[in-house]
Amino acid sequence: MPGAGWDTQGRGEPWQAEGYLSRYQCEQNYSALSGNCLLIRREAWQRVEGLPAGYDDAHAIDIMASLTLSASGYLTVWTPFSVVASDNARLCEQVCVSGNAQRQALMASVPRYFTDDPAYNRHCDLQDPLFVTDLAPANWLASFSPAQSCVLLINNGEAGEYTQRMTCLLQMLAKDGTILLKHASPTLSVPEILRAAPGTVVLTGAPDAVLSGRLAAANSVSALRVLALAESDGAVNNGPSPDAVVSQWLTWSAEREIQLAKRKMPVARLPVLLAREEATEAMPAPAERRRVLCIPGTLSEKEREFMGRIIAATRQNLDWVLLGSWPKAWLPLVAETVRWQNGGISSGQLRALRIHTAVLFRQNSDHNRFKDDYLAVQLAASGCVVIASDVPSLRNDLPILRLKADPQQWQQALLSGLTPEVSATDLQPYVWNPHSVPALIQSLFM
Repeated sequence: MPGAGWDTQGRGEPWQAEGYLSRYQCEQNYSALSGNCLLIRREAWQRVEGLPAGYDDAHAIDIMASLTLSASGYLTVWTPFSVVASDNARLCEQVCVSGNAQRQALMASVPRYFTDDPAYNRHCDLQDPLFVTDLAPANWLASFSPAQSCVLLINNGEAGEYTQRMTCLLQMLAKDGTILLKHASPTLSVPEILRAAPGTVVLTGAPDAVLSGRLAAANSVSALRVLALAESDGAVNNGPSPDAVVSQWLTWSAEREIQLAKRKMPVARLPVLLAREEATEAMPAPAERRRVLCIPGTLSEKEREFMGRIIAATRQNLDWVLLGSWPKAWLPLVAETVRWQNGGISSGQLRALRIHTAVLFRQNSDHNRFKDDYLAVQLAASGCVVIASDVPSLRNDLPILRLKADPQQWQQALLSGLTPEVSATDLQPYVWNPHSVPALIQSLFM
């Protein structure tokens, strides 16, 4: 039964098509045959006592009749010499993703025929085109230790910063051998989900109706824990809507955690954890003049106006470096501009800029309501001094200088250079350590 449940050999192909390795022109055994054109020997019919009892759904009857015959020692043979003209489209989603109790019971009673059909090579793809090598990573079919948890990461969200963070976190767990990580696209069919045999499915965004239905169908066969990232890289701060298939929502934001909890949605706030290499590289020699980093792309219009005044007032004493997009009016005021696509930037890339101080200005506004302190931790780990706004989204235990939105305070702090530095001991709780994995991470993924 290749395809996402049930599919017809050669569906939609010209009658004389050869198919992969001439399979369309060869008689061959299959686990199930369509009842649209089915010839059964009388002896076999009487031996199995006709159609399976307890089913009135046509698709379920087709499959169970074939499986019953196979269980009684008969071959179910597909032949290219019978042709049926029908408008019956692909039945895969109708069988697998269905609220029909009989179809759900069918999948639950014979799950191996939907995931590892003995009549279909397990190394072949489960989506069109059929009978071709599956391009899924080799570790999909790899056995794993009972001590490992199999985690399936489905990239259904935007390929932005939060998706990169989640991927990095799971890769750290996989690198240390605590989980077996498998990657997939949101077009994954129900049998493909079951073939991956995950204990946990992680989504990088809220699932749409199609993906939600497929996960629910897979869960009815084999219990899944579905975790979904609640963050969004866009400006919309409404958050995701409840979805019955999601076991728990994940966020790094304290405000988002509060918001979802008020909506009675199960939510967990993830700790900020950097990869070990992000905080172990040597800091390059400082420049003669103090270089100060600003990332204009993270700022609102009002925040840019504030920082523009700070840059203009301190440019004679400091070399300002702009990372990413920047206002044209700032160009005469700064020493260097560095192009950067929005998304993740490594501490190694930050170190290469030879920055002494980084400023992270945020107003306590809706624009920043659901942000978190990841960037502050990353800047501190890169070896530079961090001056940040004293707002809830940037508060943590690191000894960084936090200031109110007072231009005089910011100018004095920048010009004096008397700001606290973050030590390796301070950063320790924020750096991945396989021997001291946070309890929340263990409960979610391990």
